[in-house]
Amino acid sequence: DKHKENLNTGLFGLRKTGKTSIIYDVIRKIDKDESLGILVDCQNTSFNMRRWNQALYYVAYLASKEAKLDVPNESDFTEVNAGVAFIEKITKIHQETGKSILFLFDEIENITFEKSAVTHWRDGLDFVYFWQSIRSAYQNSPRGVFTFCILGTNAKCIEEPLIQGADNPIFNIFQPKYIPGFNVSQTREMVRKLGRLMGIKFDEVIYSKLTEDYGGHPFLVRR
Repeated sequence: DKHKENLNTGLFGLRKTGKTSIIYDVIRKIDKDESLGILVDCQNTSFNMRRWNQALYYVAYLASKEAKLDVPNESDFTEVNAGVAFIEKITKIHQETGKSILFLFDEIENITFEKSAVTHWRDGLDFVYFWQSIRSAYQNSPRGVFTFCILGTNAKCIEEPLIQGADNPIFNIFQPKYIPGFNVSQTREMVRKLGRLMGIKFDEVIYSKLTEDYGGHPFLVRR
């Protein structure tokens, strides 16, 4: 819905609560005639080991592959020209396909300042430059070219106003949403279905007990 309104968004939650499943569900259900859903897995070393300008190339590369168009030249994405090269490529994809693009950045912690295991994202300003470029492209593109969704375990990347003295380009850019835990009814539905497959029946009191003990965390309940 946010994408259709040309708005960016973010979804956060504990590990194993279903974020990645939601992503694949969105990509599967997105209107293929109108939009392209592009998953950018931030834990993929092919992405996070790149510097910010090379990471922009990788995002444009994924979009080109999904649109079945010629991929961009990585040599065009220098530190000076990466922002321009990115917006030109994404706009061209939009024009040639007639589709808007939804970028889904999963496991955002892997490129987040003070969080990433990769030095240039954790201690440098690559996060600032990367998101400056994305936000600039978004603001200077015609409506409907692309939006983005950020997914992770916490919303630190949009909650800190400054990064080593520099403005955070995505500070408060949207109101984050959090994946809620299962309520008793949802826990009951899941546990009953799984139990049925194994020939196990549960007393009704078990469902509220499981929900209370594990905070409605679906993975922990299953375990």
